[in-house]
Amino acid sequence: NKADWASELSQAQTFLDQWAEINPSTDPSLKLPFDASVWKGSRTPCLAGKRDQMYPVFEKNGFTYDASSPGTLVWPRKLPNYDMWAFPLQRINVVGYGKTNLSMDYNLLFVQNDAKITAPPAKCAKIETSTYQSLMQALAAVESGNRAPFFVGNHFNTWACGAYKNALTRFVVDAHVDFPDVRFVTNEYLVRWLDAQDPKVLKALQKKAAPIY
Repeated sequence: NKADWASELSQAQTFLDQWAEINPSTDPSLKLPFDASVWKGSRTPCLAGKRDQMYPVFEKNGFTYDASSPGTLVWPRKLPNYDMWAFPLQRINVVGYGKTNLSMDYNLLFVQNDAKITAPPAKCAKIETSTYQSLMQALAAVESGNRAPFFVGNHFNTWACGAYKNALTRFVVDAHVDFPDVRFVTNEYLVRWLDAQDPKVLKALQKKAAPIY
């Protein structure tokens, strides 16, 4: 409910702003280059949450986007009745498996290894290749199609011998070379870019269909 979400956000903000007091043994010369004021959105655990309860609290806390829903490779829209952008995890093709799932490491793991976080070396290599190719194909599809933002979720884990972390690294490095006009940005930066556009231009972009690939 709303009280639960208010408590969650308050605790998280405290962790960010008072981390030194919470961890008194930390070197006092250490400083974070940010505080809770830079936190402008969230993705709820397992994409869950009662939207009618959490959105009012998100908006009250100054959030400008929510990334707690699934979606497709199309241009973002604002949430109905709220001044927040919806930034979904997008359904993409999982190369080598003949299936689709959301653009996050765990969702890919569900398809590639039945959600098991360990695998033999050969299977790890297959998962890494599949993940890398899945991300590159999705980016290539939007880059040559509707030019919509492509959202990638990652837990920076060591699942499947680090396959997802390795695949993401390769993806960023190679995409930077293959698609020099593509920019890798935070959700908060994307919000500012979207808000700066001519509404007529955005409306035209939002009408573009998701690429078929």
